[in-house]
Amino acid sequence: MTEPDIAPYRNEYDLSNCDVEPIQFIRHYQKHGFLLVVERGHLIVKAHAGDFLGLHTADTVVGKTLAEVLGEEAASLIGQVLAKEDYQAHNPLAVDLAQSTVVNAGLLNLIMNPSGEDVLLEFEPREEKVSGSSFLFRIDQALSYIQNSGFTDKLFSSVVKKVKSLTEYDRVMLYRFDAEFNGEVVAEARNEDLEPFLHLRYPHTDIPEQARALFLINSVRHIVDTSPQEVSVIHSHPKAGELDLTHSVNRGSSPIHLRYLSNMRVGASLVVALVVNQKLWGLISCHHNTPKLVDFRLRSVISLMGKVLSGHLALQEAADFRNRILASSVSRSKIFERMSERFNIVEGLLNPDSPTLPELTSAVGAAVLFDGEIHQIGQTPSTSEITAIVDHLGTRAESLFATERFFDELPAARNFENPPAGLLSIRLTRQPAEYILWFRPEIRKTVLWGGNPNLRKQIKKGKVDIHPELSFKKWAEQMEGISEAWEAHHFDAASGLRNDIKEVILQKYQEARRLNGQLVEAYEELETFSYSVSHDLRAPLNNIKGFAQVLQEDYGAQLDDFGQEALRTIVTSVGRMNSFINDMLDFSRLSQQETKLLEVELDKVIDEVLSDLNYQTKNAQFSRKGGGVVLQGDFIQLKQLVQNILSNAFKYSSKVAQPEIILESGTENGTVFFRVTDNGIGMDMKKAGNIFTVFNRLVSKDEYEGSGIGLSIAHRIIEKHNGTINVDSEPGRGTTFTVVLPAGINSPT
Repeated sequence: MTEPDIAPYRNEYDLSNCDVEPIQFIRHYQKHGFLLVVERGHLIVKAHAGDFLGLHTADTVVGKTLAEVLGEEAASLIGQVLAKEDYQAHNPLAVDLAQSTVVNAGLLNLIMNPSGEDVLLEFEPREEKVSGSSFLFRIDQALSYIQNSGFTDKLFSSVVKKVKSLTEYDRVMLYRFDAEFNGEVVAEARNEDLEPFLHLRYPHTDIPEQARALFLINSVRHIVDTSPQEVSVIHSHPKAGELDLTHSVNRGSSPIHLRYLSNMRVGASLVVALVVNQKLWGLISCHHNTPKLVDFRLRSVISLMGKVLSGHLALQEAADFRNRILASSVSRSKIFERMSERFNIVEGLLNPDSPTLPELTSAVGAAVLFDGEIHQIGQTPSTSEITAIVDHLGTRAESLFATERFFDELPAARNFENPPAGLLSIRLTRQPAEYILWFRPEIRKTVLWGGNPNLRKQIKKGKVDIHPELSFKKWAEQMEGISEAWEAHHFDAASGLRNDIKEVILQKYQEARRLNGQLVEAYEELETFSYSVSHDLRAPLNNIKGFAQVLQEDYGAQLDDFGQEALRTIVTSVGRMNSFINDMLDFSRLSQQETKLLEVELDKVIDEVLSDLNYQTKNAQFSRKGGGVVLQGDFIQLKQLVQNILSNAFKYSSKVAQPEIILESGTENGTVFFRVTDNGIGMDMKKAGNIFTVFNRLVSKDEYEGSGIGLSIAHRIIEKHNGTINVDSEPGRGTTFTVVLPAGINSPT
């Protein structure tokens, strides 16, 4: 036979672009049958192919009615079936073409499938033994045996043995895909003289993406003869567009695929897709050394076996996934309980009791980046290396990231402490960056391939073609730089843990809100109580002071030294008490007082304060720097603020030999500041955080007078003006207070 006179495609394809080869639009058809493409309504032939036809040119068939081509009886039967919406349910339809003057055939199988607005009518030989009772009994036994094989490897073995028995192919393999669609032969039934392929792997390029996509639509692919000459040209009207053969059962094959099968010394093939959860799981692949036709009805039975096996696999995967999810849910609930006990996320995650954080995802170590700190458990990189990993993850958009090849992502990770070949991460927050990371070590293993994947092609005359000496002999590859693969339940566990952490944070927030509400209420009650008590204490204290002074004036001469000292102590103590009460009233009044924002000249505030403190300034060397500052604030409150800080400076520098106070004011970066520096006793900065607390004193009241409220009042005024205060001090060297306030109008607190 001569080569077809029409190329299989309008464009040329080789191994460099075979992944876009439009195999569903191939213009060749297998010669063991013939094809008629007819309009669904009028049954007019639009295209044809196949050597069963007595006439081979398009103009003698195209445009004729189905009756003119097949005869009235066959055309009438086909027309009645096509009139029904479920005509595909009649596949295959037994059609006798003995009356046809065009087709040289008798009883054939007719398979009907849609192609857009047209119908593909595909005729092929019919084998009577397939409908025999003994053969049907064998089919029933095979299906029953497969259904009873359970979920073990015995199931795979049962399938390939029964398929081989029914179809009599030389070799039947069960082929499973990995995540990248590289395949592995997991079961095999073969003639004893054939080389075994069991457990060999084949690269994803052997079955291109568009071929895998077609298997999800049309699960059976049958090639009767792999010889490139055994195809017919599809003839159609010159104005006809591309014919879609997606649903065709006997469309021609890619020349690249035919050369591939020829290299394997395969004369015929039958492939059935195994689909689990709408994803191609694997294939049942049948090879024969010589051309071989399998009746469509038997192919349908093999397809049914594939569906039964797919159902078993789906149930098995669902059961496994359910068990793993249940186990991880139990582990997560225990971790969640630990986090919730004390509202401490980090302690709960890093608890060494089982289940640990690494155990949740079958990792060897984990790290938690939370509140700016890195915490580790198990085998992990160092903290600086974890920081580098987090910086790398920060460039990615996804919040959940997983890879078994992290060295490809970050080559420097190969040299890390406990190098992580596998990484699973969840991002809790982007700003600031907070993550949980799980690590897996590198594994090294030997993978057996059916031939070296790197030697499958050659470049010849500018084309990338299949290597003429393509080998499928066992070839070993040492796999390095990878970890065990992460599975779906690990992703669910990580995502679920992130939600658990958010729930703990929400619980903490709600508890904080509740406690804060109680605290605010108690604080308001305390301030009201303090104001009331302080106000009510004034009258009896004034009475005590008054009567003590009367005793001093009228009866002091009659008292001995101890009595006079006692009276002086009473008067002094009452004075201190009055001062304390005044401070308490000022503090309580400040909380209830409205802050009135007006334009204030800070120099005038300072002048009034210095006038009031005139007696203190005379005892110290006092200097001012800067000035000319204007801001929006409450004059009375700002005066009290400056007075309290200056008084503090004068008081705690009063006992040094040469007291020195410096007050500096000015503007900076759109804010107003004033700074008070003294050379007084200073303080330990470890205690500086407590100086703004009410009644807190770092020195004895016997050494320095005061109630311990002045700086608390200053801090409250600064808060009400949306400002800040900083302190810098050193024992024996003095103290500097720096107050920064907004220059413009800000809503008071």
